[in-house]
Amino acid sequence: MFAIAAIIFVMAVAIVKYWEIWSTPTNQDEYGDKYSKSQYVLGPKSDEWISDSELYVYAGFAYIKGQDPTTINFEHPPLAKYITGLSQLLTGNAYLVNLVLYPFLLWLVCLFSSIIVSNEKIKASIVVLFGLQPIVFTQLQYALLDLVFVSSILGLFIVLHQKFTSNLLKYIVVGCLLGVIAAVKYPIPFIFIPSAIVGLVAFKNSHLKYLILSGFFAAVIYLLSYSMYFYHGHSILDFLAFEKYRYVWWIGDRTMPKFLIFQNLFTGKFPAWWDGGPEQVTKDWNIILPITFVLFVTTISWSERKFWNLLIAGFGLGMIFVYGYASASALRYLILLLPFWLTAIGSIAERNKYLR
Repeated sequence: MFAIAAIIFVMAVAIVKYWEIWSTPTNQDEYGDKYSKSQYVLGPKSDEWISDSELYVYAGFAYIKGQDPTTINFEHPPLAKYITGLSQLLTGNAYLVNLVLYPFLLWLVCLFSSIIVSNEKIKASIVVLFGLQPIVFTQLQYALLDLVFVSSILGLFIVLHQKFTSNLLKYIVVGCLLGVIAAVKYPIPFIFIPSAIVGLVAFKNSHLKYLILSGFFAAVIYLLSYSMYFYHGHSILDFLAFEKYRYVWWIGDRTMPKFLIFQNLFTGKFPAWWDGGPEQVTKDWNIILPITFVLFVTTISWSERKFWNLLIAGFGLGMIFVYGYASASALRYLILLLPFWLTAIGSIAERNKYLR
């Protein structure tokens, strides 16, 4: 009941704050014109600069109309952009789907926290702290990939923790979720981490024989997200060549300094390494972010030495170092980690007799 009230409260704030965006039809001609003059078509010297969110709006609508998803924004797989395009097709507004995605994500945060937290008030607090954190809350005005991506990761943990009457069904669902994760953001090398989580849980529960099944369904979901690519006459060999090209593109000529995400986390800014210009300031940064991280790290040593406590703490700590080593700098990456940090803190708070 407390968690439901928390979700309703967060969504009421969201509706009031972003109603203008959700009540204004999305002009696809505008986005198309901007894309045609952008850096993606004319190169870095273009006078018009299109943001990631605007690019995904344009790409998603083109995809939903049947365009080959490798022709626009090939860098990331198409699944989340299809959702944006469907929102545009059905409602005339590409951003309106966030009214569905956001409460769904908040509900998943609550279910995820239930893995190691039982106190209803603490779980509701986790939902509010996550939902109103600026780096999360401001996603409602964009068509970025994070809401779907974080939902799929949390969903994976929730399903892995749940007991199913049929292990066969459980690992089919797990495989489908792995496929969704891979089909939202470029999966190399990140997909190996949730896959390793699946492997650990399967090993603990003596379910290793189901891993091939999960891998099969993950591959099916991933390939299905590229259905229109194959519809346009491409073969599986063409797709493998495309994946090789994309991989080479991703790893090539990367000059970003490592571990900038820590500087951004603690100060809200980081150097503009690409042109030697002034520091980039993250406008959605606030002091609660570094405090949450410090509290999380501090409480790890107090955590109960149980499998799921350690798994959640390990993922929440390990992933920020992975992001740092991979030269991620945007605080948007921390949206995935906040549920892990807040849940670990909540499990410690629950042991305080005054909060029971």
